[in-house]
Amino acid sequence: MGPAGFQGPFTVYVVGGDPGEKHRITEVAVSLGYTSCTCSSVDELRATFEPGRPGCVILASRHADDDGVALQQELRDTHSPCPAFLFVADSADVKTAVQAMRDGAVDFLIKPVAPDLLAARIREAEEKAHRERERAEARRKLAPLTERESTVLELIVRGFSTKEIAAEVFRSPKTIEAQRRSIMRKLAVSNLAQMVRVAVSAGTLPVARGHDGPVKAKKKSPPEATPR
Repeated sequence: MGPAGFQGPFTVYVVGGDPGEKHRITEVAVSLGYTSCTCSSVDELRATFEPGRPGCVILASRHADDDGVALQQELRDTHSPCPAFLFVADSADVKTAVQAMRDGAVDFLIKPVAPDLLAARIREAEEKAHRERERAEARRKLAPLTERESTVLELIVRGFSTKEIAAEVFRSPKTIEAQRRSIMRKLAVSNLAQMVRVAVSAGTLPVARGHDGPVKAKKKSPPEATPR
């Protein structure tokens, strides 16, 4: 597996469904330039799935059940990045559909599904997989940071200056500059913008605190009313 977490072409895994349905979904995937792999069951997918390969799993079934949701949760918990999921079913209860979407599914489609809509959702799945790849790569880069370096990075992303960071963590500005250089070296970046991009891609961007830094300007009290 490469450093970015992915190898090979984008693959559309079609799980379940009758032969005709598998063929229709495969045709759409191939027409978009993707590789397609069909599996008759969730267990076959587990045996076929290649961790690290970019792709999406299309669960096609008569009725969406807990097996598909459980598979999505399993791959999400055990593989980083996790493939994108798309559910296609004859029917589904609200609870299952909501859980699938809450766990990150691209969509939950009820048959029949028009080819154009299916193609659009597969493209969305590719975009989601790309974002997951960037997130996994960014987290891999952040992993070697020490706890202190992680704190300094967070404050940098929040817009704190070197002096403000030094005051916040009770260290000298010279020490903060040394830690900043260490962070940049570990992240393999050459400027502040690249550093922030890694933090944002990893999903660790904190709530913006603005550019005032840790020291907030005190609000002026309104003038006291002059007694009449």
